[in-house]
Amino acid sequence: MLSKSPQYARELGAMAADTETLKTKLAKAILADGISVVFQPIIVLRSRTLSGFEALARWHDQDLGQISPSIFIPLTEEQGLLGRLTSQLIRRACMEASLWKCFEPECFTLSFNVSPSQLQNPDLPDLIAASVAPSGFPLSRVRIEVTETALLDDVPTAQATVLDDFGTGFASLTRLQALPFDNIKIDASFVGSMVERRESRKIVAALVGLGQSLGLPVVAEGVETEAQAKLLEQLGCDLGQGWLFGAGLTGAEVPAVLAEACAQAPVEKPLDISHGQRVAHLEAIYAGPSVGLCFIDRDMRFVSVNETYARRINMTAAEVVGRTVQEIRPELVAHMESDFARAAAGERIPEKIYRLPGTQRLDLVTVCATYDEVGEVIGLSVTVIDITQRKHVRGQPAGSSDAE
Repeated sequence: MLSKSPQYARELGAMAADTETLKTKLAKAILADGISVVFQPIIVLRSRTLSGFEALARWHDQDLGQISPSIFIPLTEEQGLLGRLTSQLIRRACMEASLWKCFEPECFTLSFNVSPSQLQNPDLPDLIAASVAPSGFPLSRVRIEVTETALLDDVPTAQATVLDDFGTGFASLTRLQALPFDNIKIDASFVGSMVERRESRKIVAALVGLGQSLGLPVVAEGVETEAQAKLLEQLGCDLGQGWLFGAGLTGAEVPAVLAEACAQAPVEKPLDISHGQRVAHLEAIYAGPSVGLCFIDRDMRFVSVNETYARRINMTAAEVVGRTVQEIRPELVAHMESDFARAAAGERIPEKIYRLPGTQRLDLVTVCATYDEVGEVIGLSVTVIDITQRKHVRGQPAGSSDAE
């Protein structure tokens, strides 16, 4: 049974009809094939080209007007009519799509939602195939989307499906390996709040990273603003859908969209710019023998240090990581505080020359601020180069001050 959200109660309470009246009208509409379909574009975020459409059910009643899917879909399942509605939706959508003029055989996909209860029906693949067949639309271009909660009880039955709204319930990540799904979709609730809420950004980033690590495209739904789209692209999300890219289109409106920008092939293997990939890259850089590198967080702790940097202060990297600047390099605390202040103000941090106490060795230090997805300073990246010999070659003896 589909759960009824708070939105369901609010919208139902605002309607001038009781539940039984709605059920009666809905049953008549479904039996008369009166539920229409619209096509919401799914866009490649990096290029802003079309990848496919999600087919969505719409119900307009002569007396009540437009009824929200959050109202009529749960009522449809209560009456045991969801299978019939799904079959009608797939058949109608594929029939309309088969009439669109498109010059590439694999230029767009059609996605459909199925409920958890439908996923447990062993006849679901036959129902889908039978619904698609009359149109001649290629079955290979049909995508079936389900919530991850539908996958927990019966993995074998779920093995031909893909994930929709991943991350909105409690997902069993250990079972993802058993399912040949094609992509991951991020729920609109996280997308809608990620610009303002750091927690939502981290969840979205984690889900994007999961998709990249598995080599799967990630779709973000509910994209309503350019700021959300840009942030998703920055995080490495492949695909997006929502009001920013257009509301649901009727079948008659789609050909104009295809003519304006014919869809490119769906993303098969996205570029891996996940945190794991980046960390591996940084570790390779950190292993360089000649340049000292470290990262210092907002709490003035050494988060990462390479051995070259550690050797400059007669320590190992393991001894430095996790400790504060005050503990390791107290003479630099004032400089680091000044650098953080400059970074917060959006100012460039100038290069400095430091002399280690009790030595004649000079280090050229470059400090760069690092920022999170919305531009907040999260730490300082420090590069240290020994320039003692360079100073002597130029005829300049090592200075007597700690910072020049």
